[in-house]
Amino acid sequence: MGVSGISGDVCDPIGNPDIRAREVVDLFSYRAAFEIGGLTSALGGLDGIVFTAGIGESVSPIRSEICKRLSWLGARLDESTNANHAPLVSVVNSNLEIRFIATDEAMMIARRVEALLSLGAR
Repeated sequence: MGVSGISGDVCDPIGNPDIRAREVVDLFSYRAAFEIGGLTSALGGLDGIVFTAGIGESVSPIRSEICKRLSWLGARLDESTNANHAPLVSVVNSNLEIRFIATDEAMMIARRVEALLSLGAR
């Protein structure tokens, strides 16, 4: 909301012609690519990228923008499979395998809370 003035949800500004909406997508994809680049350096390389959770699973324009920023790593996204939310979204000759994996964040949080609560019962 602070950047776009439209919404606090990074997905809402997608497709909005307002320049501030574009800035939200640019900032989000920049920060994601920045962190992936830093982790790639720390790990000494990268074999693949997995997008997950709400944005990673369902917002193909964000996946596309992040991968464009990671082209220097050899990330090559197939825009057609990306738009169709196929599990494998990288092109055949990509240096990195690019996938997305569906998750159930609410279930994972519930399981973690349940495990923590059971520790307190001892």
